[in-house]
Amino acid sequence: MRRSDLVCGALTLALSAVPVLAASAGEIPIDVRRLSDQVLVLTDPTLGGNNVVALASTRGLVVVDTSGAPAIAARIRAEIESAFGRKDFAFVVNTHEDFDHVSGNQVFADATLVGHERCRAALQSFRARSEAVVEDRIAWQRQHLANTTERLSGLAPGSEDEVEARRSIARSEALIELMAEGVDFTPPAVTFNDTMSLDLGDLTVNLIFFGSAHSRSDTLVHVPEEGLLMTGDLFSEGVPGFNVGEAQTLDVPRCLQVLDSVLAPEAHVNRVVLGHRDIWPRAMLETRVECARAVWDGVRRAWFEGLGLEATLQSLPLGSTCPGVPSDERSNARLEGQHAEMVRVFRRQLQSSAAAAVEEALRAGGTDRARMVYEKAKLDPKEAFFIDENQFNALGYRLLQAGSVDEAIAVFAFNADAFPESWNAWDSLGEAYMTRGDRARAIECYRASLQRNPDNRNGGTILERLTAEEAAARQPTQ
Repeated sequence: MRRSDLVCGALTLALSAVPVLAASAGEIPIDVRRLSDQVLVLTDPTLGGNNVVALASTRGLVVVDTSGAPAIAARIRAEIESAFGRKDFAFVVNTHEDFDHVSGNQVFADATLVGHERCRAALQSFRARSEAVVEDRIAWQRQHLANTTERLSGLAPGSEDEVEARRSIARSEALIELMAEGVDFTPPAVTFNDTMSLDLGDLTVNLIFFGSAHSRSDTLVHVPEEGLLMTGDLFSEGVPGFNVGEAQTLDVPRCLQVLDSVLAPEAHVNRVVLGHRDIWPRAMLETRVECARAVWDGVRRAWFEGLGLEATLQSLPLGSTCPGVPSDERSNARLEGQHAEMVRVFRRQLQSSAAAAVEEALRAGGTDRARMVYEKAKLDPKEAFFIDENQFNALGYRLLQAGSVDEAIAVFAFNADAFPESWNAWDSLGEAYMTRGDRARAIECYRASLQRNPDNRNGGTILERLTAEEAAARQPTQ
């Protein structure tokens, strides 16, 4: 199954069947924090408390990010107009393309929307399939709601965890209703590739492309006159360095160079507004940068010493590698997990992509050579290659779409071999066999997928059809 087609849970929601609940947005409290005469931070409680920053300049109002639903963005806009006593919105800036930061763009249609060129490409894609994207996000929220409700029963009444779980349930319920109204996904009209500055007279807004880390379009927004830096979702309390959740390729030295530039004395940064909830003093960001640098240096040192992944992880414990990052009993498990993920992603930048090597081998020598390359990558004791499930899945579908069915089957089979507990790897292999007309093997693969994920309803439907067809084909002809 294509990753873009994945829908969490078992929801197929017709948006037209859901009533418009604009009034419910009026019940959501917006927390307004004034940092100065010219800066507001507005936070809504949905999706973990999205931060929207508003700047009042002599040349108009500027808004950084627009929240997770148009109705919430409308509330935020009204708060900005009330606080500043004006309505002349000049620019809206997107820090990245995530749903919960761009879904209110349409509310600021009178302003010029600015973002990285990759952000525009992502939003153009979202807009082309907007109903499916919204359905997917609602399905994710419904699954989150179900999981949290189930977890609630095991929490002590009145405990901090129980109170937070109830808040999370309320947030999900509210957001499901608001997202069901639909989103236009307005893309940036003005884009940049590396850096861009907006001259607003008494304020300057510098946009700096960080790289592909949390998302493909991560952008830092710097206002030197206010000593203000906005980081989107690159940083958060539970992450020791910076978020690398979506990083496939990551230029770590460049990322560190960008962070050094915004923390240079002449940049005058003293406050850091994160994408959710928190506003950090400069020192909090500095500890994260020091942590990321220590991890990068440690990963490279371990690589040149020939250490494997597990040995590298053992050589870089969180406590001694990132001593300045605060932790407590509640957050330590997440910090440890995020630290390990950063080590893995940073180390990957020193490896070669097994999927890319297999693709090259397919072009040069067909499936036999590709199999040799895959086996070498899998068994290489020096771990010169990394094997990524998503990369192999994407390569398989490119081949399938190009009509190279046998080659696609080979790639999907490599993926199922490398990730035998992945229901999606078996689902994709089943689809490829079905395309070739090999019903028996397709049935085997779909059964393997459903054993690993009984909620794979699409796979279940296909399996029922294939099984019925197979049974009919075995019936003796009259």
